[in-house]
Amino acid sequence: MRIPHNMNNFINNHKRISWITLILIVISVIGVVLYYGGPRNANRAIFYNERIVRETPAPRVVDSVSVASGRKIISTGEAIPFIGDERVVIEGGKTSKESYMIAEPIALTWAEDAKLVYVHSLGTVTAEGVSSGWEIAFGSRTKMKGYVVTTVGENIIEKKEVTSTSFGFGLPKNWYDSGDAIKSLQSLSQFSDATLNSLIFFYSEDGDVWQYALSTSRGNTTMIVR
Repeated sequence: MRIPHNMNNFINNHKRISWITLILIVISVIGVVLYYGGPRNANRAIFYNERIVRETPAPRVVDSVSVASGRKIISTGEAIPFIGDERVVIEGGKTSKESYMIAEPIALTWAEDAKLVYVHSLGTVTAEGVSSGWEIAFGSRTKMKGYVVTTVGENIIEKKEVTSTSFGFGLPKNWYDSGDAIKSLQSLSQFSDATLNSLIFFYSEDGDVWQYALSTSRGNTTMIVR
């Protein structure tokens, strides 16, 4: 049985269209995977509405440690919404308290009486209080010096002794983490459309208390840590 010429053309055209469609789908999938940095990230972005941020912050140039330097907020990462549909994730990132726990043993090896002066974020800070890098500064009265530890993830990328006018302060018991500090602001209406730029944990000699300070699109805001 002979297939009519018109039918042959129809079949060939249909096959051609199918192949073109398949090629376009493959190109689109490859493009999405490349855009998100791999199939795993693409899956998280499409199905879980997560965006992966990859950063390797460089250590800051720090020559001395003081209470005043600990209070100075410097924005170094992306502006992240306090509340948003997209969840920003920093793989391998740590919270302020986690970074302190990494740095503390190193500081105590440097000086047995080492105490914390401040913790400063070095990269993007997520709504969960996670950042890719942190600067943790200590002071020692016996050495009359300061000690600065820089972490990226769980790795210490720099540690150095510097001059210091502050020798650190005792920490409150069970002090809450950076994620809890951010969470306490998320319920406030003035931060419903605000973004977060950076975060520090520092000691206020005026009030004799530890505080969190957050740099936001609404300005800087502080909260006392009990």
